[in-house]
Amino acid sequence: MNGIARILAVLDGTDQDAVILSKAVSLAHQQGASLELFLCDSQCAYSLLHSYDQTNVAAFRRQSTQQSRRYLDRLRDVAVGAGVPITVNAACESPLYEAIVHEVLRSGADLPATPVDAPNDESEYDVLPQPPAATGFVTPWQLPAR
Repeated sequence: MNGIARILAVLDGTDQDAVILSKAVSLAHQQGASLELFLCDSQCAYSLLHSYDQTNVAAFRRQSTQQSRRYLDRLRDVAVGAGVPITVNAACESPLYEAIVHEVLRSGADLPATPVDAPNDESEYDVLPQPPAATGFVTPWQLPAR
């Protein structure tokens, strides 16, 4: 295995994003990897999908995506001094897991990580549980020894 070249950090727009960003930047710096920040407003997408009046749905979807990108741009600007290449992408899709899978495939991420709630309310990363042979995902126990 050659290591991790690209990390996809899935954010959710909560206060924990700052902690997740810090951990993702640290991991990317340690591994010499680039980092992509991804945010999907799946709640908005679900509401738009089930809206009675479908007028301007595409415009609302674009507006949600633009707002998410601006938020991610601000987070990236905070982390710019870390020396890690950071890109951002946002989506307005539902269900959320499908949007994440689409982004993993689009970005070619070696390590997709999503935030999970830890018992002590600290944000942790959960590597998506698919086997690497089938998806190209990397799990932490497959990292090369240092």
